[in-house]
Amino acid sequence: MKKAKNVINNIHDKFAKELFSDKELLLDFLQAYLPKELSNKLILNNLKYTSTSYITEELAETFSDMVFSVPVVGDEKKSLKVTMLLEKKSHPEPNITFQMLGYTANGYLTQIKNKEDITPIIPIVYYQGDKEWKIKTIPEILHFHPLEIQKYLPTFETIFISITSMDDNNLGLLRNSLLIAAIKVQKYRFDSLVLHQKLKQILESIEPHMTKNFLKTLFVYILEVTEINEFDLNNLVINLPLQTKSEIMSTYDQIVKRSKNEGLMQGLEQGLEQGIQKGIQQGLEKGLEKGILINQNKVIINAFQRGMDVQSIADLNEIAEDHVIAILHQQGLI
Repeated sequence: MKKAKNVINNIHDKFAKELFSDKELLLDFLQAYLPKELSNKLILNNLKYTSTSYITEELAETFSDMVFSVPVVGDEKKSLKVTMLLEKKSHPEPNITFQMLGYTANGYLTQIKNKEDITPIIPIVYYQGDKEWKIKTIPEILHFHPLEIQKYLPTFETIFISITSMDDNNLGLLRNSLLIAAIKVQKYRFDSLVLHQKLKQILESIEPHMTKNFLKTLFVYILEVTEINEFDLNNLVINLPLQTKSEIMSTYDQIVKRSKNEGLMQGLEQGLEQGIQKGIQQGLEKGLEKGILINQNKVIINAFQRGMDVQSIADLNEIAEDHVIAILHQQGLI
């Protein structure tokens, strides 16, 4: 059930957003992958979602973001902003460091504009592509300049998390089996053969009591990015708990039905559009034909009224004499 490339990117971005919209999954992720010296200073359990975005118009094509407010240990009245930037294009951006500079600067300017307390912004880039990508700092990029110049360069850190570079040891830092399954599906989606080989293990690893809020989203994502048929799916879910199995098969049936409806609707729309175009063309042709006849009739009538005989009128218009006589007779001229 694979989609066109631009639609695929929307699927991945939407899936990642839904993944981190589940607070239980988000907290497990942050506790595992934030640097310990940072997470030790944050009260992650008191994290709050905000409706804020620091994405500029120029960045909107490449990233979407989620902004969280997190209290600081020792003074819960103080907080900072942890932002999750979801990379949309699934390939490395060569100017990411400078894009992050603009992003964080826009974040601080947004806080000032909204008359908020200026709080630190910690950007996390969540990379879903399969190409290797390492983010450098600005001093690392411009390392060839002498120290006297480098001290004027902006320095900041971006937390960069690439799911494709995660191995089993990295994933072992996570506690939530649903989150592990979700990241594995994202990780292996670039190789359909490997994903098919691992799907059974991935599905069987999900604990039955896991939150159902995201469970269906995961099933939909799996079915959207794989070309799996009902027979293969039945074999994959055969050992799953009955409730989980029913949920997966029900989701599969809904997607198949939706795809058929979308195909039918698209066919109807295309047929209607073609019908309209054909109708317009036929209308134009008939209109043109009628216009020519009306004009020809006027020429014949005018010629007869000026004294021209029927044979001459027929020769001039390259039509039969009978046709000229019929027109003149219709007008009561003969």
